[in-house]
Amino acid sequence: TGRDGEPTDQLRRYFAGPFFKEHVKQYRKRPVYWLLQSPKKKYGVYVFHERLTGDTLYRIRGDEYVGSKLKLLDARIAELRTRRDGAEGRERRQLEKQIDELETLRDDVKAFADTIDRITRRGYTPHIDDGVLINMAPLWELIPSWRAEPKKCWKALENGDYDWSHMAMDYWPERVKEKCKQNRSYAIAHGLAE
Repeated sequence: TGRDGEPTDQLRRYFAGPFFKEHVKQYRKRPVYWLLQSPKKKYGVYVFHERLTGDTLYRIRGDEYVGSKLKLLDARIAELRTRRDGAEGRERRQLEKQIDELETLRDDVKAFADTIDRITRRGYTPHIDDGVLINMAPLWELIPSWRAEPKKCWKALENGDYDWSHMAMDYWPERVKEKCKQNRSYAIAHGLAE
């Protein structure tokens, strides 16, 4: 133990604090561990790039992580409201403060869930051959701690700068197929070479 607390608490603080920033730097802006977070960074989930699948976001959004967190927060808020209704004075004010804090957290987690829903509706399938940054690009809204690089890559994907990638084919198939007609390398990359 010691003055910094239990080892598990120390590790939790490290992952919640400096780990991701240090990891991005260590991996030269191509992190293999991604910190997907709510907009206000009150809730986050680490994913390992090499293990991402088309189902990863659904699992995070489902009852395993975000769904259960929202249910837990709603239940706790309801419990505190019931207690508040029977409380007076200082106790009532303390309960109202706790409710406000939990509602702020719930709203942030809900915004995270809504962003995941929007991305999954658009369709997200990672392709290991595309590399870290291109796979990260469609998720830029979920990475508030390091948004600039993935967002820049997403804009480049939108503009057709990476049409050799499978990700570009997933989102803009007509445009990519047209480019494959003029660029044999693209056609080979997408299995369209004649």
